[in-house]
Amino acid sequence: MDTENRPETVSSGVPDFEALFDLHNPEVCVRILKNEVPPEQFPAALEWLCDRFGREQILESMQNPQNPTVFPETTLPHTDLLHRAYDKVRNLRSRCRGEGVRAGLKSFVQNETVLRDLRKQYSISEILQMPLILFESVPDFTDNTRAVYEYLLTTGLNRTYRFVWITEDTGLRQNRPEDNVYFIPMNAWMHPEIRDEIWGKTAAMLSSNRRIFWRPAPGQISLFLTHGSPLKASPDYNYYNNYSYVLAQSEWLKSYVAYENETDPERLKVLGIPRNDDLFHPDNALEKMEMDGFHRVIVWLPTYRKHAHTDWASNMEPDSDLGIPVLKTVADAERLNQFLRERNLLLVMKPHPQQDTSGLHAASLSNFRIIRDRDLETRQVRLYQLLGAADAMVTDYSSVYYDYLLTDRPIGLTTDDFEQYENKRGFVYANPYDVLKGHRIAEESGFEAFLEDVADGRDPYGEERRRICRLTNDFRDDQSAKRVGDFLISLLQ
Repeated sequence: MDTENRPETVSSGVPDFEALFDLHNPEVCVRILKNEVPPEQFPAALEWLCDRFGREQILESMQNPQNPTVFPETTLPHTDLLHRAYDKVRNLRSRCRGEGVRAGLKSFVQNETVLRDLRKQYSISEILQMPLILFESVPDFTDNTRAVYEYLLTTGLNRTYRFVWITEDTGLRQNRPEDNVYFIPMNAWMHPEIRDEIWGKTAAMLSSNRRIFWRPAPGQISLFLTHGSPLKASPDYNYYNNYSYVLAQSEWLKSYVAYENETDPERLKVLGIPRNDDLFHPDNALEKMEMDGFHRVIVWLPTYRKHAHTDWASNMEPDSDLGIPVLKTVADAERLNQFLRERNLLLVMKPHPQQDTSGLHAASLSNFRIIRDRDLETRQVRLYQLLGAADAMVTDYSSVYYDYLLTDRPIGLTTDDFEQYENKRGFVYANPYDVLKGHRIAEESGFEAFLEDVADGRDPYGEERRRICRLTNDFRDDQSAKRVGDFLISLLQ
């Protein structure tokens, strides 16, 4: 090897790798690529490897086992290791050029040390021993993705594939008894080398969000399980084309979903919405949430209007101190609470995770509760189990409207900012009220009228809701997760 021409940026102050390694032992290459060389020596070792053998020459040798010029075909198990090695060298050179030799070497070694520690902490090498199925949802371990995941466990598919959840919460991997199930937090997933390795072993990905969005490679399957069917317009939502398949709730809705998301209707599969299975199995949700001592329980799920942490241009501007529909002030909320208390009703608001509800904290409320995802997690209740146990629901322009139709129970629709919403974001339908059927609540008195009907068991909009339910829910049973899971299994065979 021509040591005189070796770049100073990677050779200064490190051992003589010509003497350190046996040049006739091809396993040295594997040792380097597996980080078995100490991190402080790794940059120079890697540069030595590429200088000594040459990336193109190694690739040619591996691809043509009849040419033994460098290594036999069995020396390195995957050509992608060599690509990653070459990328490491380029990364190192880039750091040294941009940060200076000493700082570049230091940051590179720090990055490699972090990579080594992440691999060990989250068992990356173990995970990569089998093909993978990735799962993702927001919040973590919820919604459509969790429903399909739990069904797939019952099929034993995790004996053939490792199941890997990509999550924000690093604690989710604790106390999971299922075989071949792993949880990788976002800080590890976002490391390019770990992400590329995992994606390279992935057979399928199931997502109900776009947090780990990735266009599938040939032979890979990606299923987008959706946030829900559209009521609100979705400007510039054209990412559906990057998935193999996307769920749709009904044949009637397919044309609207395809138009709003600029995708081919053939990509859309009508299999039901998996989370809706929980509507049919409340599993004592009211008792678990300590909400079972009331005459009626009504769940309120408003679409978010004002983001809790940003000033996005898409934020609505509610004419309210509270940031929620209909109720403008703390006094309004307390007056509604008194109405509820007199009738032994409980109104449970589950705001969007990003909704700013800070204005409600000043109110003194007994029968008007706000719950968050952490409250459900603590009680081991899923949101749609709570919905399945509720006597009625209040919403507005959220896709949960289509889902709750399956319960055949009263729906209240807050409409006080309808015109503002229509002008600022818009709706899928020319006339949304052709599809939105229920009590329209534009002011506090309308809210009370709806609650009075619920308390007395009156349901004047039942027949209209059932008609819309038949249009928007082709499957009105508890088998959607099974249908989606079986569809995935058929694609993997």
